[in-house]
Amino acid sequence: MRACERYLNAIQELVDGTLGPIRRAELELHLESCDACRALADDLQAIASAAESLDPLTPPERVWAQVAGRLRTEGRVSGTSPTTARRHSVAILALAAALFGYMHLSSCRRAEKNYRAAVDRRLKLVCG
Repeated sequence: MRACERYLNAIQELVDGTLGPIRRAELELHLESCDACRALADDLQAIASAAESLDPLTPPERVWAQVAGRLRTEGRVSGTSPTTARRHSVAILALAAALFGYMHLSSCRRAEKNYRAAVDRRLKLVCG
């Protein structure tokens, strides 16, 4: 079984459907000759199939608050929720768009002013 340890992640990825074709071919060759790994793959597939048939469970809101508090306490996440972070991102994008619009409008006004000045100079040269 010691040699089989290198196939454990591949078996899990096979069951999850995330195993690439090259590693899948290598694993399938191993599974043909290893009863223990084949049994593990079959068991995990049966568990995954049974789990897919279960109704989804939604934990109470207080559970998420407790999990978030614990993660913040352990320093694994920042104090902002995804909703707050998303709002901040939207606000930053809106501010960037407004700044871009202002700069573009300012640039257009400057270009128009330069154009009018050039036309006026041209008229003075032509008309005297």
